[in-house]
Amino acid sequence: MLVLNQQVPDSDRKTLAEIVGLICEKRKNHWQDIIVSSALIREGEVWRNLFTKVEPTRRGTKAPKLARLNYHNVLFFRELIPPEAVGLYLQRLVLEGLLNCPLKYGDVQLEGSFGGSSITPDRAWQMRTEFSDWPAAVYCFEPAQQFRIFPNPQPLIGIDEPYYQDWGHFLRDQFGIDTGNWLGYFNGQVRVVVPDYRARIASLTIASGFIEVELDCGVARPDNLLAKVYAEDHDGALTQETLPISKPKFRIKTKDQSTFASVAILTKDTGEPLDQKVFKHGLSWEQPGVHLRAKQLEVEQLLAVGECDTIEFKREIDRAHKLAQTIAAFANTKGGTVVIGVDNENNVVGCEPRGLNDKITNIVRSHCDPPVTVSIRKIVYKEKVLVLVHVLESRGRVHTVRDWGVYIRANATNRIPSADELESLFIRRRGAAGQS
Repeated sequence: MLVLNQQVPDSDRKTLAEIVGLICEKRKNHWQDIIVSSALIREGEVWRNLFTKVEPTRRGTKAPKLARLNYHNVLFFRELIPPEAVGLYLQRLVLEGLLNCPLKYGDVQLEGSFGGSSITPDRAWQMRTEFSDWPAAVYCFEPAQQFRIFPNPQPLIGIDEPYYQDWGHFLRDQFGIDTGNWLGYFNGQVRVVVPDYRARIASLTIASGFIEVELDCGVARPDNLLAKVYAEDHDGALTQETLPISKPKFRIKTKDQSTFASVAILTKDTGEPLDQKVFKHGLSWEQPGVHLRAKQLEVEQLLAVGECDTIEFKREIDRAHKLAQTIAAFANTKGGTVVIGVDNENNVVGCEPRGLNDKITNIVRSHCDPPVTVSIRKIVYKEKVLVLVHVLESRGRVHTVRDWGVYIRANATNRIPSADELESLFIRRRGAAGQS
């Protein structure tokens, strides 16, 4: 039982009781351990919290390895505590302003409160966050004073420690958070993540004539769940159904391929929503696990045509400037499509789509001047994921690749234009700008 100090604000008191109630009572059969991951930075002789993540491990899964990393003025540790001890851990944080540190340096002073950026349990099923692959309540304990000690952007290098070129890689590897803006996480915050391991929608696949749903059932059984399905095409509603679930993988028939589809799962006894996934044509990338199964003819036509002045195949993105050259060349010529997941022999090998959207967007923004407008589509062909990057011909602009120059597309290659071709390109762009 928690003994709450009267000086603690009512909002913090309520949040603390809610977290402990979820972990120690309502969902206590979900977990086996609590992971605490912390990055600390030294300010003189004092150690301060950069970022801490507290998250339960799912019962029956392998716990991550403990860690003790020392990068001179930066420390990282990962420890496991039993679920019944999490109340005391959080109570010390909220009531005493102390972040438990198992290292020789002692506990870290951290006075603060739970801010307004939390995702509560009743909203968790509607939200997708970077903090968990499952629907999760996420609470943010923020320092009382604005954090002013930022980590040095230099690489993390230690004699016996893993090497990280930048803090973004460190954040992804040690905290499981993939983001292009790592600075927003290292401000002294403590994130308490409480996943709902009952069930989730692992994948939602949109195809011609059906919608396929695959569940990941952690604690709940499929026959204790119901599915709510709504789908439509350009002409209106295709289906709206409530379906009993008997197996983790099932299909819903539709008359055509959906342009919009939403699937939610809920408990059969209480009707409590557990998870949802939404597909919208052109925006399917917004949620992980949402796939568009391409009509076979579309991909086979691309493969039959092969690389040409409007098509380029890439097995993977290995060199950023090469992708930027292709995208700029397409934009400067007559547009085109980069297909990622096809090798040099036109074999469909597939690709890992996670993080690829941000990677492509960052390459375009940082290498193309001015940046090229692209649309990115993820499709499934013969059980392999392909990523299509569509580039329109630019009107009124000539795009360069920083440090490399101007490129145009000629047959299946990107090349630097001759002086006459470059002059002609600028004349055409000026003409296009005048007509627009």
